[in-house]
Amino acid sequence: MDACAEKLWRALSAIKPDIAFLYNHAWHTRHPVTPPPYIMHVCWDTPVPQEGLYAWNFSFEARYYATLPDIRPDITWSCQNVSSHDWVDYELRETESFIQECAILLAACGRTYLAHNPYPSGNPLPALMEAFGAVNTRTRALEPFVENCTPVKDVAILHAEDSVWSKAPLLPHTSWPPSPAYHSVAGAHKALIEGHVQALIPNSEVFVNTIHDYSAIVLADQPILNEHEVEQIRRFVHNGGTLIATSATGTKDAGNNPSSDFSLADVLGVQYLASSDTANGYLRVARRNEEYGIPAMDIPVAGPYARVKTTTAETMLELVPPYEGIRTGTPPSAVSSEGPGVTINVYGSGKAIYCAADLFGAYYTQNTPVLRKLALWMLGAVYPGESRTIVLEDTPITVEVFYNQRDSERFVHLINYSGDR
Repeated sequence: MDACAEKLWRALSAIKPDIAFLYNHAWHTRHPVTPPPYIMHVCWDTPVPQEGLYAWNFSFEARYYATLPDIRPDITWSCQNVSSHDWVDYELRETESFIQECAILLAACGRTYLAHNPYPSGNPLPALMEAFGAVNTRTRALEPFVENCTPVKDVAILHAEDSVWSKAPLLPHTSWPPSPAYHSVAGAHKALIEGHVQALIPNSEVFVNTIHDYSAIVLADQPILNEHEVEQIRRFVHNGGTLIATSATGTKDAGNNPSSDFSLADVLGVQYLASSDTANGYLRVARRNEEYGIPAMDIPVAGPYARVKTTTAETMLELVPPYEGIRTGTPPSAVSSEGPGVTINVYGSGKAIYCAADLFGAYYTQNTPVLRKLALWMLGAVYPGESRTIVLEDTPITVEVFYNQRDSERFVHLINYSGDR
């Protein structure tokens, strides 16, 4: 697809150098590749809401796009609002929904883009123009606080194209939300923004070039890590950075073939043995965690898990297989554990936590609150709140924080949700 786009652009620009070249459905989170130099603006019409808001999708896209200017400072980006419940009807959503969604784009250092399907006459709908006028009035009032700002770097969630491709085939999906190849990264985003963590989602190229600007990185089931990523991650943790990795991260080579061990085995302090063929596994919490509200129980995590053994890491939670080896459905947990479920390792001056289950992918599909709490507990174990750039206290998950900078100024945006949140 990239090669096709470049061939077309070269042919057309040779005839007309200042031509505006538009290419649909490329260079967004489903195609996490840095746009080529001739692409100056990226826009994505995120999954339509059907009802209420689709702000969660805006946030996922925005926190990805916001990293592109780190290596493409000339690029601008946006996400497109749809005025109705879908692209094929003429309903009118609430003005508050448009304002809230556009606030996410502005807070993430992006641009707004209001769109609608016109009637066959071509005349704009007066009620819609009134709503969009209210949005633009609000945007104009916010401009002094968002112009020329960049996000503060704190936690990075790697969204590597190689790991997306490794989970092929990417079967056509019946709806717009991300297909399973994206669930782990999407779940990491969901858990961290609900925990009020200042998080960004760089692709592989951006990640390699900016990793040392962050304090913590999350590798949410990223099976393929290329040589540059492995080298930079190893150096990052050794120099004092913190790492959270889950499930099959670093278990495949560049050709998508199974590796004999983790590519980051020394950093994680665990050895990879095999992957389970079960529909779920359990993380055994022996004592209630009062700080994070994690109950003492065997916590089910959907999906297969990695069987590992520790080398230099310490076990924090045990992994428990399904009862009597049942591989399908939702069986209860077995009596005895099978090995490490969550481990912590000191590597150089830094620390790494590894979770054998696909915790983030399960949170995206199950939406079970305790999975978010486990994720935030893991982050807190290696990157406590007092070390972060910003911390919110006594704040419900219906508030999302964006933290930006402009020279010596700092801006905190609190985006409040309703409806579907």
